[in-house]
Amino acid sequence: MLSICKQNSRRFIILAGVFLLIAISLSITGCTQETETMSSEQNMENIQILTGEVDVEGEGVSITLTETLSPEQKKQEVWTGDMPKRIIHDIYLIETVNLLRNAGAEVISINDERLISTSKIQAYGPIIKINNSEYGTDCHTIKAIGNAEALSNALNEEDSCVQLLKKFLAVKIERKDQLFIPKYKERIHFKYAKPVKKEK
Repeated sequence: MLSICKQNSRRFIILAGVFLLIAISLSITGCTQETETMSSEQNMENIQILTGEVDVEGEGVSITLTETLSPEQKKQEVWTGDMPKRIIHDIYLIETVNLLRNAGAEVISINDERLISTSKIQAYGPIIKINNSEYGTDCHTIKAIGNAEALSNALNEEDSCVQLLKKFLAVKIERKDQLFIPKYKERIHFKYAKPVKKEK
């Protein structure tokens, strides 16, 4: 019994020594350092995507919302019935964007306006402001890059906000193997948030 314990102990020491030699060898050849460098580069790319600094492409979905009011109806000073619902409101865009984000969309744009954490979608009468660009209420195209199947399934859920919008608007949903979303057009400025200075 004692000799078996000694043999197991020797085997453990030998295996530990082998693993130690492998670790030293990888460190000397630079494999460990290369892995850390690649991870750092990937992290930087992720930050650039998150802040909208770079153009991106990938699979995803495209949703086009088109109002169903005629030009004559839009000219009317007083709308009746459900007519106001038949133009595109900012809340329709906001709810669609939130649905896509919850379904795992990584990058989203409206009319090729890249959406980032500071983006605003807000209506001013017949104008919808996205970031700092102004658009009418007639037609808007939302693009989302992510798992195309998951995004498409979320949009086509029976009680999703997009399916409810079909009662008022013309809605076109397309699943895409390749989508292009341009980078954020403006400069990012934070008025209140400041980085924490590291103590020396």
